[in-house]
Amino acid sequence: MKRKVIFLAGKTGVISLPINWLKSYDIKKGEELEITEILDGLLVSKPQAHPERKIEMNITNINQRLIYRYLNSFYRQGYTEIKLFFENNQKGALESIQKGCDSLIGIEIVKSSQNYCILKEVSNVKEGEFETLLRRIFLILLSTSKDLLNHLETKDISLISSVYNYLDPEINRLFNLCQRIIAIDRKYWNKVISNTLLTEKLERIGDLYSEIARAFSKEITLTQTSLEYFSETNSFLERFYNLFYKYKSEELNQLHLDMKKLKEKINSLPKDLTYQDIILMTLQKEINNQIREAIDDLINIKI
Repeated sequence: MKRKVIFLAGKTGVISLPINWLKSYDIKKGEELEITEILDGLLVSKPQAHPERKIEMNITNINQRLIYRYLNSFYRQGYTEIKLFFENNQKGALESIQKGCDSLIGIEIVKSSQNYCILKEVSNVKEGEFETLLRRIFLILLSTSKDLLNHLETKDISLISSVYNYLDPEINRLFNLCQRIIAIDRKYWNKVISNTLLTEKLERIGDLYSEIARAFSKEITLTQTSLEYFSETNSFLERFYNLFYKYKSEELNQLHLDMKKLKEKINSLPKDLTYQDIILMTLQKEINNQIREAIDDLINIKI
């Protein structure tokens, strides 16, 4: 439908709203409406918490890891109630569901029986929470990268396991909630693809740091060259973080050039590398790739 724009005092544009829509949502005179910019348009809606969304699924004979993935998907899509059916006393079903819940902030099992359970949202997303969570993910990754480099340099195996024991579950919890907020909060819909892809890449970087920690949890025999390259990789992540919050195209250009140089150095590996050096360089090369690809998302978010 089309509506003509009327200007009041030459400054304020006014359009009429369809009477049927006003009646459907019981909009009264003087009532406030929510207006959200989406792509090249405006979304007009009645202010309210995100609506209830329910879904049901039979998980009989589905393996435990896949149950976990289904739960993650339902959660990220913004469902507020999830009902799961399974065979009477299906072995491991409730345990798998509870394990999945442990990584989902604000969702809990509220009812269970021998052949089904219900998960419900017990806390709503707060305004500005996505920005807080995203910054926390960045800070955890930066802190972990520095700790991990220090453990590798000092060959402190005793502390290596603390990296992946903490990093994996914490980053996954924050990542899942970020994805959920992107799905249900309209103000992120304008940049939904870029925000989604950026958080996915940060989650992948967390996985790669965890893989590095696991690879060196029993023995560390690294050359100084690979440690220096790893330190440089960590600096790229920190520079990307700084650019995300203080965007400067000149500095982004320099970051991109520096990352290309490191990639070329890693591709022409020195001859004195150990097997562990190759493992570290392979994983940090993938971290570099994730950061380089995230530059596209950064540009899309900032422009």
